[in-house]
Amino acid sequence: MRSKGLSTLLVTNPPDVRYLTSFHGEASWLIIGPGKPVVISDFRLAEDLAPIRSLAKVVIRSGETMVDAVAKVMGRGRTKLGVPRAHLTLDEYAQLTSALGASRLVATGGLIGALRERKDAGEVTVLRKAIRMQEAALRNVLPTIEPGQTESEVCALLEYEMKALGADGPSFETIIAAGANSSKPHARPGRTKVRRGQLLLIDWGACVQGYHGDLTRTFTIGKWPRKFEDIYSIVLDAQLAAIDAIKPGILSSDVDKVARDIITKAGYGDAFGHGLGHGIGLNIHEAPSLGRTASGRPPSVLQPGMVVTVEPGIYLPGAGGVRIEDDVLVTERGRRVLSTLPKDKKWAKLA
Repeated sequence: MRSKGLSTLLVTNPPDVRYLTSFHGEASWLIIGPGKPVVISDFRLAEDLAPIRSLAKVVIRSGETMVDAVAKVMGRGRTKLGVPRAHLTLDEYAQLTSALGASRLVATGGLIGALRERKDAGEVTVLRKAIRMQEAALRNVLPTIEPGQTESEVCALLEYEMKALGADGPSFETIIAAGANSSKPHARPGRTKVRRGQLLLIDWGACVQGYHGDLTRTFTIGKWPRKFEDIYSIVLDAQLAAIDAIKPGILSSDVDKVARDIITKAGYGDAFGHGLGHGIGLNIHEAPSLGRTASGRPPSVLQPGMVVTVEPGIYLPGAGGVRIEDDVLVTERGRRVLSTLPKDKKWAKLA
């Protein structure tokens, strides 16, 4: 904040509010400035906010908009307010401009996100817990998968198991892609049935205390489909090489290149169209990005405490696709894979 010349900052993104206060952040804004931070919320969440009242002043608004409440806290004067350009609607910004004056508003971006990139030991512990829950859930479900089940049925069983084991819920819309549907990186589970001699791609995550795990495994039901046994080996080789490349100081784009070069050399470069991975934490997708251009931004320098997915894939439309994904912590000397499920071809062959 000092580097931006700010004495006061408005935080509206719920994961950012949660990161700074431990409150889940729903329908609440946070003002950081001189003195005690202020959380603005409403009656529905008054009891949920009780644990943080020693940390922050809690303002329960009644009959006024969030912007009106912010203006009341800010009061008159010349104090400038940093506002998050990525997390305010145009309408909210217009209202703030009207209430406080354009000269008092300073657009900001990435201040909290930069802090969130590097996880502390407590955050890593929660992420490991989420990953263990989702791994246990998959282990419970795999023996029940059989030809004739629909993608939606497998999805329901897997999400049930995660919640039964204590997860808040799935980290994202679970991907269960059978047969040719596995060529769609973000396939949605539907009525397509699991069949022998076809692929089954499962991309799932458990959310625990707001932190998101994210793994993918690709299976074959019975005999490997023609061509995909070799493709599976190529993807696995690319993933293992990329994981081995992760260390402090390396560019995120260079990690992507390690995997991409292996897939391209095998003749499938055009079939790997997405980035190698992304950060995980209070959002399922957050910085840093592992990609060729990191979504149009300069590549990130990996640092200890960052947790990223490594998920190369090869997708052949109309035939199927293979993706293998693990969650990896950047350590002081290298990396640690937080996920523990096998991924060899023998394990990936179901019944």
